[in-house]
Amino acid sequence: MVFKRILPLFCVLLLLSGCGMTPSDFHEDISQSVVLSPAPDETDPSDGLTAVIHNLSDWEFTYGRAFLLEIQKEDGWYRLPYTDGTFPEDALIVLAGLQVEHLFQLDRHFAPLKPGNYRILLDGVLYHEDGTAEKQYLLLAFTVTKDGKLLP
Repeated sequence: MVFKRILPLFCVLLLLSGCGMTPSDFHEDISQSVVLSPAPDETDPSDGLTAVIHNLSDWEFTYGRAFLLEIQKEDGWYRLPYTDGTFPEDALIVLAGLQVEHLFQLDRHFAPLKPGNYRILLDGVLYHEDGTAEKQYLLLAFTVTKDGKLLP
């Protein structure tokens, strides 16, 4: 009797672990003060995805090199597992009103991307003049085509 109840649960867990993906738990608000957008003419993912971080705020934005990658399936977003989850531990800064390019090394940290819809999740902190800090969540969606090109 117990076996009949556990078997379906076991099969679902086996399927999820077999594909290496877990459902996304991202439910935060996306930053309006700092924006992540594709770099102009970004189409070849061989080196990674170059994006532009625009700091539209009046404060300093600090972030790290670590990021998450998710793929869209029929029933929602799924987080991809890292093939190499090591990132340098340096802090990167975008001053108020400025923008910087940032390379997301997709092939280094994840298996080669198959055609589909993806999104990069990056978080950082805005440091206000009064000493307070505000967490910011950045998101960049893109598509990988059948011929391996990237489309924003």
